[in-house]
Amino acid sequence: MFWSDKFAEQIIKSAKHKPYWVDDMKTPSGRVHVGALRGVVIHDLINQSILSKEKKSTYTYVLNDMDPMDGFPHYLPKKFKKHMGEPLYKIPSPEKGHNSMAKLYGQEFIDVFNKLGIKPQIIWSSEYYQQGKFNQIIKQALDKVKLIRKLYHDISGYDKPKNWYPYQVICPQCGKVGTTIVTDWDGQKVTFECKQDLVKWAQGCGYKGEIEPINDNGKLMWKTDWAAHWKVIGVTVEGAGKDHMTEGGSHDLSKAICQQVFDYPTPYNFLYEWFLVKGGVKMSSSKGIGISAAEISQTLPPEILKFLLTRTSYKKAIIFDPNNNESMLDLFDEYDRLAGLYYQQGEKDDLAKVWQLSQVDKIPDKPVFLPRFRDVVKYIQDPKTNINKKFEEIKNKPLTSADKQELDKRIKYAQIWLKTYAPEEKVFAITSKIPEVAAKLSDKQRKFLSLASEATMGSASPDKLQQELYDISKKVDLPVNQAFGTAYEVLLDKKYGPKAGWLLFENKEFASKRLKEAANYRVEKKDEKISYKFKIINKPEIIEIGKDMVQTYPSMKVAMVVIKGVNNTKAKAGFEEYRNRVVNNLQGVTVEDINDSRKIKAYRQAIKESGIDWHKRRPTMEALLRRIALGKDLTWINPLVDIGNLIAMKHHASQGVFDLDKLRLPAVMKKAAGGEKVLMLGDKEEMTLKKGEICYFDQEGPFIVDLCWRDAQRTGATAKTKNVLFLSEAVHDITKKDLDEVLEDLIKIVTKYLGGKVEVAGFIEPK
Repeated sequence: MFWSDKFAEQIIKSAKHKPYWVDDMKTPSGRVHVGALRGVVIHDLINQSILSKEKKSTYTYVLNDMDPMDGFPHYLPKKFKKHMGEPLYKIPSPEKGHNSMAKLYGQEFIDVFNKLGIKPQIIWSSEYYQQGKFNQIIKQALDKVKLIRKLYHDISGYDKPKNWYPYQVICPQCGKVGTTIVTDWDGQKVTFECKQDLVKWAQGCGYKGEIEPINDNGKLMWKTDWAAHWKVIGVTVEGAGKDHMTEGGSHDLSKAICQQVFDYPTPYNFLYEWFLVKGGVKMSSSKGIGISAAEISQTLPPEILKFLLTRTSYKKAIIFDPNNNESMLDLFDEYDRLAGLYYQQGEKDDLAKVWQLSQVDKIPDKPVFLPRFRDVVKYIQDPKTNINKKFEEIKNKPLTSADKQELDKRIKYAQIWLKTYAPEEKVFAITSKIPEVAAKLSDKQRKFLSLASEATMGSASPDKLQQELYDISKKVDLPVNQAFGTAYEVLLDKKYGPKAGWLLFENKEFASKRLKEAANYRVEKKDEKISYKFKIINKPEIIEIGKDMVQTYPSMKVAMVVIKGVNNTKAKAGFEEYRNRVVNNLQGVTVEDINDSRKIKAYRQAIKESGIDWHKRRPTMEALLRRIALGKDLTWINPLVDIGNLIAMKHHASQGVFDLDKLRLPAVMKKAAGGEKVLMLGDKEEMTLKKGEICYFDQEGPFIVDLCWRDAQRTGATAKTKNVLFLSEAVHDITKKDLDEVLEDLIKIVTKYLGGKVEVAGFIEPK
């Protein structure tokens, strides 16, 4: 029996929870994350199960817009910071067409679950307060405040002061609710104060006064408010996420208040697990963690999104990562498998019932052909493939109008996924023209392409072709990575792609022709000359790029600046203002923006090619930008390091900052042999390098790893640093022009605020 049916039987059998009233609640403090959909779906399933037992049941969804804004979403304009502490229903909407910020984000969420076919009755808490529906229960809570204080102590271990009351006034002077405390109640009015320092996230105005606790003059505090909602609405069934259901937690306390203070039976309750982003982090609307429900509803068809939320038992966490291609593609495969099971066995099978419960529209009497999503992703990227014809071949029958409608839908969502979330190795659209890079190929690369063209037409399978390509690379004495990278470049205009044998085999004639054309491609040099402020320099006494780097990273360049005589103890006037201005200009950056960055993609790819998981060692500029995107604070170290970080974020560039006098030169950028030890900044124990890691070594050992990911303690710039070395790299799609801009900006800012003289500046290239 499906779990929601079991719940329904228990609820009905207990006879304690009549009338059947299922409820769920959310505070619309920002764009509601997709994780909140889990509660919506779980409660809807229970409601549907009760209805299926021929019982009358009501399902409501509360948007608690009386709560204060206590976290600042990073995507809001800065001018909204003045509203911190105000109730959400009174904060103006950042977009036109809505009465408040709460209505904007709340309605956006309502629209999402309505698309899933879930349409509970919507309750806005502010409207219930305004209509006086909470008036009697507010008075009840204030009259029994001693009992509530005792329950706080007995259940949660909190000792509330004798002048504490579970009610917050909306300050008549400044309009804030998060900054007020009630200190007395005479049976008619409460005495309150709007304190300036009550919370860190908002500042009160200091107003003191008395007010009648009715309508929307204020609100009950959270745990009392939750219990009050149950009684005022008449809720008899409501579960909660596990963060609320810990022993002595918010549900335990609200349960006791509900029973002992309000004399109302606690609704039938249950604990459900979280919806987690990759890495096990709970999603949060106000912190901007996770994907918004609106965003994911535009990425997945409604029935697939509902399936994602339905197929996992409420007892198990859902870990969702749309960037993981196999997880996403497997989701569609599983949906298709259970569709077949449903048409074979009906809803008697629990797995088949999961599919049935995931449907948004009426279920067809006969199955519709479901084109495999991973095939759709593959074929829409091939410009010469006729999609309808291809899937008619796969079905072995003409497509019906319903089949074509389903195919069109999957094409739409495949295009969205490829553009928005797909990892780069899944995006491999063959270019319509030969990329200009073909004009710069070496003789060995051209020989490889010529032989690969012949092998492609003659190969019997993708696996055999893959092996042949390996053999050809050895035959022409071209490193495997460079050989395969050449094929990707002339086909995809990228240095990487899917399995080469498969890519060529699936596009045999076109790929073979393209490889042959690229092998013989020549162009006259008509490129416009690019003007560079800085030139290529040869400074082996300072640093050079090792020969082992050239084979894997032929495009690698290093920008180097040596500035002597800086004052890193105290920056000149205006530096802090400059620093704040840069960070302010970066406000509003999103994780999606970061993922779309051409330069960050290039650094990630280089780190990946070195055998390191870039998810665990994100390039410095990415790690810093993600902190801004997720609403986290940045840490400031000293002016030199701060400038390095600011330049990294502004230009999406790697940036290493070193005390020149602590380095034992000359230095070299090369691959680690594996096993070398280095003590990194902030660490207490040495880190062991892995074979193949990109590192800089001076005469003492490694001092920076993975393209300025982290620096060694011994060479880091401190307040005492007088002479400094800056390093930045260009690789893959990062150009020398990009580095030129980095050097110019870096030198300008360092000399302006810290003084000093530029001794050396320019580009180091492999020999």
